Amino acid sequence: MSLNPEEIRKQIQEKIQEQQGTEPSISQTVSGPVAPSPKLKILWYGVAPYIKSGYGVVAAACVDRLIARGYPTIIAAYYGIDSGGFLKLGNTYVVPVDKTPGDQFGFASILKHMDKFQMDICLYMTDFWVARGLADRLGERLQVYTPIDHENYAAEQQDLLRKFGGLAIPSMHGVREVAKYGIKATYLPHGVDINVYKPVPEIEKPKCREYFKLKPEQFVVGIVAENNDNEPRKGWDAMFNAVKIFLDNNPDARKDFKLMCHTNPYNPKGYNLIGLSKNLKIEDVITWQDPYMKLLGMPPNLMMVLYNSFDVLFNLASREGFCLPMLEAQACGIPSITTRFSAMIERVNYGKCGWLVKPKGLRFSPINAQTAIPDELGAADALQEAYDKDKLRKMYGKRSLAYSKNFSWDLIVDKYFVPWLEDIDKAFKSKPLEARKIAGSSQNNVVPPKQE
Repeated sequence: MSLNPEEIRKQIQEKIQEQQGTEPSISQTVSGPVAPSPKLKILWYGVAPYIKSGYGVVAAACVDRLIARGYPTIIAAYYGIDSGGFLKLGNTYVVPVDKTPGDQFGFASILKHMDKFQMDICLYMTDFWVARGLADRLGERLQVYTPIDHENYAAEQQDLLRKFGGLAIPSMHGVREVAKYGIKATYLPHGVDINVYKPVPEIEKPKCREYFKLKPEQFVVGIVAENNDNEPRKGWDAMFNAVKIFLDNNPDARKDFKLMCHTNPYNPKGYNLIGLSKNLKIEDVITWQDPYMKLLGMPPNLMMVLYNSFDVLFNLASREGFCLPMLEAQACGIPSITTRFSAMIERVNYGKCGWLVKPKGLRFSPINAQTAIPDELGAADALQEAYDKDKLRKMYGKRSLAYSKNFSWDLIVDKYFVPWLEDIDKAFKSKPLEARKIAGSSQNNVVPPKQE
């Protein structure tokens, strides 16, 4: 099946006409451009929504809800679909981009998609620091929804942030960080599906553990993190060291302590986690997720079972732009131990519903901005307290559950996302037609918006 932009336009137009209550004309649905929508038409650029990564989860949660609220949206995925085909997915389409050695993220394809489908904006949802080529060509029509997880960005990164038509950031850390450079950003947090992620009754917890070959009497520390980096971004080395320190201080704990790791320990792009655990002599307390399940991506209902098998979630990352696993665990009533840096501080509500471990310093990451150096000694102390103080851990769990209710996806979309888009829409429609052209576009016949 070949991609037919005209057919996709027709289906988008039918959705718009349903909202407007009028019949489409032949010229609008077959040969002409999509008529002006009462709301912005969005090309969502990022990871395909069926990929079980943070970016994929956000796409899946937001796009359907935006469409339901009247925003025609197509997803252009740089990861999750190859060129040569496209996917009809619910009420939207997932279209590929053509990645080449000189255009590794397929930005030329984004310009073509904007042209063919006559979308109003490109909503860019991935790391901002690779967007320079797209920012130069899309200008005001590039709206960026991106994590800001470092401190003290280099001048060239600050200059790039100023190029975007608009900027939304999922953490207050990020909003405050860019404000230091005189850049205004909208706070737009991620969310969680509270109808899926929720606590199970205590009587059901042994069944959750049984599914993952864990025992009811064990104290289970869970790690849900990727192993994709050749730098210690996710803190695997620090977390394993902290576990070793904790066990050295509590030799009797070995009999009931279990570290459940939901990751791919064999990923050649990451750490040799099997070798690391053996070097530290903690391999006997680790249960690894089935690599085949990690390959396929665990569905949300099974992730809920996994979180409910934990006593505490452990995330000693050097930085996070939001950290969905911490929020998902909280929605299941599971508190977290995490680094006192970037968005992780907000995830535990500034220490009100979890343990914050002060970093032992800062270092520069590969993008020449500063990130935390996790403190394994402080983390071992936090593990000790979580292990010893059952009442405190359960209190943090109850607070975590209550705090997570502020981040249901429906609330996030209605309270934060839609108002942001409405502001973009007002600014976009107030500009003269010439200002809305795409640099280098062959089309540039953007349909003037309908004036109310």
